[in-house]
Amino acid sequence: MIDKTCISELVPTCYLMKHIPRRGRKGGGVALIYKSAILLCLITSSNDGNFTHFEHIDCHLEVGGLSVCLVVVYRPPPSKNNGLKTTTFLENEWPTFIANYATIPNDIVIVGDMNFHL
Repeated sequence: MIDKTCISELVPTCYLMKHIPRRGRKGGGVALIYKSAILLCLITSSNDGNFTHFEHIDCHLEVGGLSVCLVVVYRPPPSKNNGLKTTTFLENEWPTFIANYATIPNDIVIVGDMNFHL
């Protein structure tokens, strides 16, 4: 968990941070830094346990009459040590994850680092 001193150094005045720590491993996780004037509600996160090859924060944002679903994704680079495989991510987890957003009526923005190299 990030401590208050670290957060105060990362987050500028008038901003807030939502952080979902990595489960089962040291360090990491996904964070979102946003203006305090934005209404942010966490919908789901990597802590829901549905996905093993990436982490995410799924939020509903409201600002100035605009309503958006924002998803921040981080996929660690695959390696022999972490056991992550690109095929599992692309063929199993990512299609299931994206299908969750097919019927959402709001605008959706998905951002992040998926460490997928062509």
